[in-house]
Amino acid sequence: MADLGIAKVTELLDLLGLVLDAHQPDHSNLNAIRMAGETASVSYKESLTPNELILALATGEIPSNRAAHFSTLMDEAPLSLIVSSVEMAALKTTVPTKQIWKHISQWTRDFQPPRKCWA
Repeated sequence: MADLGIAKVTELLDLLGLVLDAHQPDHSNLNAIRMAGETASVSYKESLTPNELILALATGEIPSNRAAHFSTLMDEAPLSLIVSSVEMAALKTTVPTKQIWKHISQWTRDFQPPRKCWA
């Protein structure tokens, strides 16, 4: 299938009676840290707790028994959820968001997730 472009997609959606509604997700009312921990833990027996996630984001140090969880987080969590988690961790600690992103950057070098956004 060829690349459609937005005009053709809009026409197709109109034909189907659908509307494209793109907006920024609002995680301000949600507990992004909890949701990120649940996303990272979906395939594992033990869960990544909110405190473990906040501490790892703040320090850059991943507990050895949670490495697989963080690999899953980097590979499978929606990017908007990761962004919200970084913001929430920065609010709950004294660590600036820029430093937390440096930690995540190091994790992506360590784990080499297949997502193109981390390349």
